[in-house]
Amino acid sequence: MRILPRARRLACALPLALTVAVDAHAAPPPHNPHGYAVKAGTYRCELGRRLEVRTVSGDQRTAVLSWNQRDYTLKAVGARSGAVRFEDPSSGLVWLLISSKSMLLDSKQGQRLADECRI
Repeated sequence: MRILPRARRLACALPLALTVAVDAHAAPPPHNPHGYAVKAGTYRCELGRRLEVRTVSGDQRTAVLSWNQRDYTLKAVGARSGAVRFEDPSSGLVWLLISSKSMLLDSKQGQRLADECRI
């Protein structure tokens, strides 16, 4: 049996559409695999820098961070390394946390803004 080109395209697209529909309703990937609780408060960093975490949502999926007298809402995303990672794509801020310290990065400029931050 010969499959027409349009039917072939539809047949190829169907499994992809089903996969996307199933994935859209699946539970989000773990953003904090080690269960480390992110805490609000003042994080003091190297070189006298500091960042203020104003609030962290109860589900640990968002955090409001104050840096250079401006507030940013960062969302938790999965990190391959196992670190807790929060990002704000519009500003380029990335906040990485492990159990003992954290660092703030500017992904647009490709530089560290604050390192060795501890609460």
